[in-house]
Amino acid sequence: MYTPGMARTDSDLSSAWESLLPLFLAKRDQYFAEVGLLGITPPHGHALTALVQPRRMRELAELMSCDASYVTSVVDRLEGLGLVQRRLSTQDRRVTEVALTSSGEAAVVRLQAAMSRPPEVLLNLSEADQRTLIRILAKLPATAPETCGWVARWGASRSGFKAPTCITP
Repeated sequence: MYTPGMARTDSDLSSAWESLLPLFLAKRDQYFAEVGLLGITPPHGHALTALVQPRRMRELAELMSCDASYVTSVVDRLEGLGLVQRRLSTQDRRVTEVALTSSGEAAVVRLQAAMSRPPEVLLNLSEADQRTLIRILAKLPATAPETCGWVARWGASRSGFKAPTCITP
């Protein structure tokens, strides 16, 4: 364990990182519960949060790292629940896109609110420690190259349905 004045080692940093894992796992479990309350599965929630802008089915499959036929079944289910709709592209009328409905937007806002809520353990930190944590995290890139999957899209869409941006090395 690292203490001030000691030379930091990679194992100290690894220990610090490992101490965060339970927070991430708890959020994952909360995410599973939230999508369950919406009557969908995690892959359906993944698709919803990827639809921060209308997308072609092929693009959605790429973003979800899955087969196009699987995305068809996911979209069929979401469409049946009134969360998404298929529509002709405004750019090319030969292309069908998938877009969130107002109910789908509300579901995404609900998921994002649940996932953005800080864990209790962070809320229990002193104000000074919270400010220190915020200052340290502000130094990290908003979207690290290794997170250009659904987590990056999630963060990009938190402040309103904006297109994702990934930082590349």
